[in-house]
Amino acid sequence: MIKIGLTGGIATGKSSVLKIFQEEGIKTINTDKIAKELTQKGKKGYERIIEVFGRDILKEDGEIDRKKLAEIVFSDQSKRKQLERILHPLILERLYQQLLQIEKEHPCHPVVIEIPLLFEVGAEKDMDITVLVYAPEEIQIKRLMERDKISEEEAVKRLKSQIPIEEKRKMAHVVIDNSGDFKDTRLQVRNFIAKIKSKDGNR
Repeated sequence: MIKIGLTGGIATGKSSVLKIFQEEGIKTINTDKIAKELTQKGKKGYERIIEVFGRDILKEDGEIDRKKLAEIVFSDQSKRKQLERILHPLILERLYQQLLQIEKEHPCHPVVIEIPLLFEVGAEKDMDITVLVYAPEEIQIKRLMERDKISEEEAVKRLKSQIPIEEKRKMAHVVIDNSGDFKDTRLQVRNFIAKIKSKDGNR
């Protein structure tokens, strides 16, 4: 099984590219989705986050207010590290469970794993191929401001919490440029899939 680590920067379009892989019939794992599941009310991640950050981050229904939590962790590096220490081991545990299940059911299929902080946490060493979804910083900032309804200052602050996109571009095996027309992005993904399937078929 070929493990493909899919990453990018904030607002480069990782989820959109992951969806293309899914539409093309490629098995995928979304660690953001895992994180959301682990932080739902009553789940292990939820309980640990409340212990550290208190009940002020909860909405009226008792669920975590993700916007409020984001504001806290992106304003304080130590708080962000605390959140990562809570979530990363739980996410990795669930990730490897899903990988084992896919390998058992589809042993010869490639699997794409979306990990936003792939390089930051050193997970690239566990991947056979790393794919970066790229958009220049100015586009990231614009998209982030529009998506999350935040100021330019807040958008820049969030970008600074990650390795700069230009550095990640040098670290990745493959770059999918998602700064322009989405039809072109889809074509890049399809070309990459064709190459992977070609290599896998020649093993």
